[in-house]
Amino acid sequence: MLKEAGGDALCAACLALACEATLTAMRERIETLLLDHEHFRCGVICGSCGRTVVTIVYRNSP
Repeated sequence: MLKEAGGDALCAACLALACEATLTAMRERIETLLLDHEHFRCGVICGSCGRTVVTIVYRNSP
C-alpha cells in the first residue's frame, strides 16, 4: 500500500482502514517499519485524510 502511494504520507487510521486491520495493529506495524530508515520516514500530514498526525512515507531511494 505504501509503495503504491507514490511517496504520499499516510496515517495509521487510513492505512488500517485500507488494509482492514485494527488501528492498534497498524500503529505497531508502523513503529516497526519506521526502524528501517532507508525505506521509510515519518511525515506529519496524511495525504489521504489531510489530518495533521504522525504519518509514514515510503521512499524508493535513500
